[in-house]
Amino acid sequence: MDTWTIVISCSAGVAVIANFIVIYVFIRTGAVRTASTLMLCHQSFIDLISALLYFVVHFAVPLDTPNFTSLTTGEFYCRIIWSQFLLYYSYVASIWNLNFLTLERYISVAAPIFHHRRVKTKTMATVAIPSIYVISLLIESLWIPTSYYRYEDGVGQCMYAGSAAYLGFVRSFVIVNDLLLPVLLMVFCYTRIYLFLLKRHSAVNPKQNQPIEMSQSRRPATPTGSNQIQPNSINRSTLSLPTVDSNSSPTNQNNAAAAPIRNPANAVSINRNNRAKRNVIKTVVICGILYCICWTPISVRNFYNLVQEEDAIPEVFHFMICLNLFCNVFVYAAQLKQFQDNFLVAFPCFVRRRN
Repeated sequence: MDTWTIVISCSAGVAVIANFIVIYVFIRTGAVRTASTLMLCHQSFIDLISALLYFVVHFAVPLDTPNFTSLTTGEFYCRIIWSQFLLYYSYVASIWNLNFLTLERYISVAAPIFHHRRVKTKTMATVAIPSIYVISLLIESLWIPTSYYRYEDGVGQCMYAGSAAYLGFVRSFVIVNDLLLPVLLMVFCYTRIYLFLLKRHSAVNPKQNQPIEMSQSRRPATPTGSNQIQPNSINRSTLSLPTVDSNSSPTNQNNAAAAPIRNPANAVSINRNNRAKRNVIKTVVICGILYCICWTPISVRNFYNLVQEEDAIPEVFHFMICLNLFCNVFVYAAQLKQFQDNFLVAFPCFVRRRN
């Protein structure tokens, strides 16, 4: 066993443990209530399956092809097991789960009413998640014709097949699916999200640096006669609670009483919801950046192999893919306050140690 196999195996082991903890925390605390938390939990589930399949492919599958007397069994083994179809199928599902999560965050900001009414947890579970597996299956099935089983003189062997044109088409499509499409989608969605939030912030807080002038309807009535307040005789203590003279007109009294009174509880709730939404968006953005860092090298290598007609991929690129399987977990722990609180609920032993 070489050094890179040991390193990648350790990374896959960490991915299994970390993603299992995330799934346990979400399910144990009942935190899967929104569409975004469901997709984050599903992302950890796919990464967990990918890490387990790595151990199956590299340690459970024999290096030498078994001698299958049945051609059907041999074809199934070579096209599904030997070609690592299931492992790369889970990789593609992870990519499309991130794409759907990006679209869900974009809709929540660009069309909040539609998102509140239509994009719910049940909708994501019954529509989005099955669509992820169907799309991934259609994409990964392009690799099935590139391998076959040959049995001659009592010896079975898995072989690569396919013309150079077909292999070039499949590799080009994989580069678009694995790198170009997710990157373009994330750049578009998160740029639009930033512009939406910036525009909304400007609309809520216009000209923060300028003094706010009191409107005529909210200005307290000015007494008449000898009780009229002079501008130079204003005491700062009188500015805290404006009063209305009993001799003033009823209209002015109604205007003064019509000033809206803010509810501190509602303001705190709105700020908390906005903060949670920003944290989820920030979490998905960081996961997207880490995805680009981990998947760009192998995509560039696939493009190089397409041009040079080579097949070798360095082990360090496989290590970076395994790295992407568990780095999202640390992003959840660092960014999501809800996940931090749920973790302490799911593992109360850490609370006792802290106390």
